[in-house]
Amino acid sequence: PTATLPSSLNLAPSVTPNVLDPKAPDAQKLCPGYTASNIAKGDASITADLTLAGTGCNAYGNDIIDLVLEVNYQNATRLNVKIYPKYIVPSNRSLYILDDSLSPSGCTVAGSKAEDSELVFEWSNEPSFQFRVSRAKTSEVLFDTFGKVIVFEDQFLEVVTSMVPNYNIYGLPEAIRGSFRLPNDYTQTFWNQYNEMNDQPIDANMHSVHPVYLETRYDHGTSKSHAVYGRNLHGQEWVMRPDSLVYRTIGGSIDFYFFSGPTPQEALAQQQLGVIKTPAMQPYWALGFHQVRWGYQNWTVLQSIIDGYADANIQLEAIWNDLDYLFQYRIFTHDNNTYAVPEGQAFLEKLHANGQYWMPILDPNVYIPDPTNRSDDVTPYDRGNELGVYIRRGEDHEDYYIGDQWPGFSVWPDFLLQSSQDFWTQEMIKYHSELAFDGWWLDISDLSSWCTGSCGSGRLELNPVHVPFSLPGEPGQISYDYPEAFDITNATEAAYNSLLAVFPGKRPFLLARSTSPGSGSLAGHWGGDTNSRWGNMYMTIPQALTFSIAGVPFFGVETCGFNGNTDMELCTRWMQLSAFFPLYRNHNSRNTIAQEAFRWAETAESTRRVMHVRFQLLAYWYTLFWKAHVQGGTVLRALAWNFPDEEMLKSVDNQFMVGGSILVTPVLAPLLREARGVFPGVAAGTRWYDWYSLSEVHAQVGQNVSLPAELVHIPVHVRGGSIIASQMPGNTTKMTRRNEWELLVALDNDGEAEGELYLDDGVSLEPEDTKVIKVCSATLRLWDIWLTCCSCCSRTRHSRRRLWELLLTPIRWQISRLRDGRERRAQMFTLP
Repeated sequence: PTATLPSSLNLAPSVTPNVLDPKAPDAQKLCPGYTASNIAKGDASITADLTLAGTGCNAYGNDIIDLVLEVNYQNATRLNVKIYPKYIVPSNRSLYILDDSLSPSGCTVAGSKAEDSELVFEWSNEPSFQFRVSRAKTSEVLFDTFGKVIVFEDQFLEVVTSMVPNYNIYGLPEAIRGSFRLPNDYTQTFWNQYNEMNDQPIDANMHSVHPVYLETRYDHGTSKSHAVYGRNLHGQEWVMRPDSLVYRTIGGSIDFYFFSGPTPQEALAQQQLGVIKTPAMQPYWALGFHQVRWGYQNWTVLQSIIDGYADANIQLEAIWNDLDYLFQYRIFTHDNNTYAVPEGQAFLEKLHANGQYWMPILDPNVYIPDPTNRSDDVTPYDRGNELGVYIRRGEDHEDYYIGDQWPGFSVWPDFLLQSSQDFWTQEMIKYHSELAFDGWWLDISDLSSWCTGSCGSGRLELNPVHVPFSLPGEPGQISYDYPEAFDITNATEAAYNSLLAVFPGKRPFLLARSTSPGSGSLAGHWGGDTNSRWGNMYMTIPQALTFSIAGVPFFGVETCGFNGNTDMELCTRWMQLSAFFPLYRNHNSRNTIAQEAFRWAETAESTRRVMHVRFQLLAYWYTLFWKAHVQGGTVLRALAWNFPDEEMLKSVDNQFMVGGSILVTPVLAPLLREARGVFPGVAAGTRWYDWYSLSEVHAQVGQNVSLPAELVHIPVHVRGGSIIASQMPGNTTKMTRRNEWELLVALDNDGEAEGELYLDDGVSLEPEDTKVIKVCSATLRLWDIWLTCCSCCSRTRHSRRRLWELLLTPIRWQISRLRDGRERRAQMFTLP
């Protein structure tokens, strides 16, 4: 028997947000704004004092009378505008100043000058301080507070910018939305949350805070894009209205970065390179397929899942564990009855010998034992307690904040303390010495507690206490919910940094639930507990693309859905879609039916086919991540980013591209046996080829083309002008890397194509041996001439070897078209 917390402990006062409260004070009407004085200009900077221009309005707190303005032209494409209190003391510094250790910031590049910038900062004191940011060459205004007031209070900041009519902005993750392009009448709230009943609320704040948007403006067949980043991690909202965008936050400072672009890819790369850092280089095996379920009861069940994939001839890179492996959900433990260490060590030895991996879940809460019960001993808590690493209950309190999570009353390490980092590192090293995990899946990293306040204070004798709601899989919590059209389709077939200490010199594989600017340089992210609904599957595409904007390209979702039951058709289509997301993982709850890809014959066949394509593209994926890591940029892309001058693409989110060459057109609704999509760039002569047949697609400008898509098929196309290197797929990424190479050459209208390939060992943090191969069609045409004219010549073998001395590796290649445009069958040559 386990004590259960009353549900009343999970309640908090209901508060109406001011965007929904007609009686809420309007700071723009009530507040006086500021007046600038003591202006000083440098080669790349402007500074000034800002003084309250009248009687304070104190709309949502106390007006700060004296502020400082700092404007820095940090390089030719990046402008930073800061406004913060003039008088800051150590006790309130963290309220206003976001330390670089919490979120990276940009700095001015040596030699930068305002006169060399692509951006211009203008300001006025009439009637109060206001500013705008424009393009230097065209005077196009990108951000404009003229006619509005700056509001700066100790609990409320507001900046309003005027927007162009029918503006196109994207980003501001994380929320589940029905469109990639943000509506012009919408509020994005940033306040990390874990919704216990449904982790996928539509149009609501979720686990991550990325206050950045990309704006694209079209003009007579051309476009320009820029990015705006509001560096702040306090609770905040961005209120989009038809003619304006309102930025509000309850703490921090005004710290805006503007990136000039002018293409979407350039603007996003400028943000990564200049401020939030470029994405982490993931280990090669992270690109394989991963399987997990909350409900794998023991090591034997894990092995049966691995065997199920092997018997179905479906690649499986890693098996993951949800909470099941833990003793009563307590971190850095194991359940000796079901996940005993000796059995686990034998399991992991066999797993690793097969080139596969194990990823367990990790929550940052630490179970605090009942001090009156000596048998309720938890060593991780004791070790942390000795170091005093846990968050305190509040100001002037030395006792811990005791909240409630999976194991019961819990405390949380304060990771602002170095001692907490050391504690976490030692716990990981100790655990790895017993069970050799390969990475961590960091869950509930937004420090959620399922009660209000320090509810465990004075109640520890209740531990281990049950959370104040029923968990999936418990009596009365079995899901009988199925996706749309199930009645028809069912008839067809029934670390953290600590990892660097655990794996010295190797890239850590860390997947985090909660992220913020800069997280992409450390970890990947998954989209939360997705519902098993067709609409939710559709919305994973906008979600993935917004995280590309945020600099977190290693993104994936709970394929086939987590909450509620999937069915064969939904799971089949979802396995197809997720095969083209960087993270490819199937995960569902223990109160739903099993949904591994081998459970249905149609799903298994479809997965084999699409997995073949994904594994053919592994080297292409890896090269994209390398380029993002060293140059900034994106991996998954909206069509509009690769074809920025085509306005008709601005709202397309039922298709997407992997890099610049691969176009994916998934089926996103039940009962369909075709997909519909556009082929961008055809007006300018872009050619598209079917990935599978290499036949060319002939589409008209703007035409919504119907593409055959039987249940086991997802349409994929390759862009003319591309050369893609691949290896014959094996059953894991490790085996694939040992197989022979192939080039797919898709020529453009001029008979040209080019491609790039990056190679290293796939795991080292700083690999010693790397290789960058650039291939162009001119080299391959020369090779084609040799093959045609020298087939009977004794010098053929010598000529072949000389060519591959240039390319440094033997390769097998295909040509889909010749320079003169004649159709011909793909030619295969195995080279010595």
